[in-house]
Amino acid sequence: MNQRLDFHPTLASALKKQPGAAAAFREWAIDLGVEWHEARRIATAHNSTMALGPEVFPEKIGAALARVKPVLDRHRDRYG
Repeated sequence: MNQRLDFHPTLASALKKQPGAAAAFREWAIDLGVEWHEARRIATAHNSTMALGPEVFPEKIGAALARVKPVLDRHRDRYG
């Protein structure tokens, strides 16, 4: 089972085409990591479940955000 957490590959087309959408998504993801910091297991699409150690979920969210940074940057450049 894959232990990597990723956002959906169609994120670019899912973001609203309006100013602030990329920033709002980023903030939502960060808030999710903070609020779920004690999560010990999550269910992921196409990957079953993922067991997590203490405080690992925020790290996984941060790594996933880093991988979609180019998508968010392009959206911000185009729409604000």
